[in-house]
Amino acid sequence: MSENKDREKAVEQAISQIERQFGKGSIMKMGEKKSLDIPSTILSEGDTIAVKKGRRDRVKDIVEANKERQIPNWMEKNLETMECQMVAPPNVEEIGYTIATNLIVEFYSR
Repeated sequence: MSENKDREKAVEQAISQIERQFGKGSIMKMGEKKSLDIPSTILSEGDTIAVKKGRRDRVKDIVEANKERQIPNWMEKNLETMECQMVAPPNVEEIGYTIATNLIVEFYSR
């Protein structure tokens, strides 16, 4: 039971930090009326995420500094509109890191 409370507290702290740095509602899932206020979400093929128009100036420098960074084949980016669309499900082989999935399962199974 306390593990869930610890997780909730960590999420609340992360949200608070993101809101302080970028402002409330900086990230939204396209097609939904409301902005996402969580640091991560589950995307489906065809979903688009974007930086809100009013927040783009705040993150423009970050985007510019990372424009040469490789983006996975399963995502498409549009720097002008600051949008990124998931065009296919991610493939573990494309991630570029060795991932011990058994350790991930083991960790979250506790």
